[in-house]
Amino acid sequence: MNGMHGGVSSGLLRSAFVALYLGLAAFSVMSSFGCRAPERNDPQRADPRRDNVVLVVIDTLRADHLPIYGYDRDTSPFLTELADQAVVFEDCRTPIPLTDPAFASLLTGAYPMRHGVRDTGYALAGHLPTLAEMMAAQGYRTAGFFSRAGLVTTTGLGRGFALADDQTTTQGEVGRHPWYTRAGAEMWQRRADEVTDLAIEWMEKQSNEPFFLLLHYFDPHAYYDPPSPFRGRFEPRVTPYDDEELRSWWGSVDSLGAEISRYDEEILTVDHHLARFVEAMRLSGVWDRTLLVVTADHGESLGEHGAMDHGEWLYREQVHVPLIIRAPENPSVRGVRIPNMVRLIDVAPTILDFIGATDSGSGLGNSDGTSLMPLLRGEYLPGRVLLLETENCPEGGENRQTTIGVDCDPPGVLGKRRGVVEGRWKLILAPTPDGPTVQLFDQEMDPGEVQDVSGRNPDVVARLLDILQSSAGPGTQGTVDHELIERLRALGYAG
Repeated sequence: MNGMHGGVSSGLLRSAFVALYLGLAAFSVMSSFGCRAPERNDPQRADPRRDNVVLVVIDTLRADHLPIYGYDRDTSPFLTELADQAVVFEDCRTPIPLTDPAFASLLTGAYPMRHGVRDTGYALAGHLPTLAEMMAAQGYRTAGFFSRAGLVTTTGLGRGFALADDQTTTQGEVGRHPWYTRAGAEMWQRRADEVTDLAIEWMEKQSNEPFFLLLHYFDPHAYYDPPSPFRGRFEPRVTPYDDEELRSWWGSVDSLGAEISRYDEEILTVDHHLARFVEAMRLSGVWDRTLLVVTADHGESLGEHGAMDHGEWLYREQVHVPLIIRAPENPSVRGVRIPNMVRLIDVAPTILDFIGATDSGSGLGNSDGTSLMPLLRGEYLPGRVLLLETENCPEGGENRQTTIGVDCDPPGVLGKRRGVVEGRWKLILAPTPDGPTVQLFDQEMDPGEVQDVSGRNPDVVARLLDILQSSAGPGTQGTVDHELIERLRALGYAG
């Protein structure tokens, strides 16, 4: 594919690639929320009129498969209606296209390199507070209903939830069948109707005390198997991608056009049940005092860049996620669209800012994210830099850009992609059997990220490499290969 192997010399970058990976371990950006937290004896803590917070995470939902982000299928009529009452962030991105690490970033406001969940099966660093812990400290009743088995019970992501429910299978059964088979999907996930039923039952039992509730819908994740009456709502489409090559990713699947339709029908399923939950909030009288945040952990490749699935690439289809925030009783921020790039790590600081928590009290003061409340108030907020990473190491045939021979262990070091986004530019460091390559994309001119322009923009490559280098903490600075950096400067690739 055009531009898939960058214009920067692989050999010269190999040592820098390793050094940069090692050097990312301690990146930290201090955030400041700008609001005073209620003191512990503040009467506001006992005020039953404080707003509730509902955080909805729709697993594997790429933003561009929603009509509010330009999709031409009506996959989400409720979210389209909600957008008229809310703020839609047009360019929100996850730092990693894997569920466990992305969830950890969402709930801590920290990058994976800091919270320690670099892949499935890793535990959250104990020194980082979670959003649920902070909400509980502010007097909120907390609950989370998760639809993927083991998401919180084995990772520490349930910390702070009085009820963290991800018990979707019997002990020992998960892993007997791959997730991309029908049997595996049924073992690994709880359907949207059940998640919604449990959440409604819990919500209706709450008194006037404010609550923080998280709903996790796993349905759009493969295996795509929409239930009746949603299955068959969309006709298969003709795609420009090679079905035979893509079939090798998941084995026996139908045409890609049929798979995309089933994916869209899974989105429609979640949309229906989310509408049902909001209607239950209206009937219970809590909707008008509830902050609703809808987002996703990551997106999904559906043929782009010769790939299916997620977790192995850092292209837009896997990292661009929706973010919709509906603030109660605030008509001035309804039907608003914000084009600024924001990040999944900004969500927790925004919620804490909304309820009045600060970094000096029980807020996430050591997070890498920053509150989006200034944007919600119509104020200026400086542009952000986003760091990207992925831990999955691609394997397989040519269509998967094989990296056989690339070291994929230990986590966070070799064999993994890293990236940085600044303004219009996006840089990806990618491993190959011959050594690392750099890709640079001009997102304004090339939103699909298919044309590598690194060879024509060495100054931009240099600046973005410097951002990755400077993200290393004091304990890792010694890992940078200064001799190699000098060689890159001589070639014009480092400033």
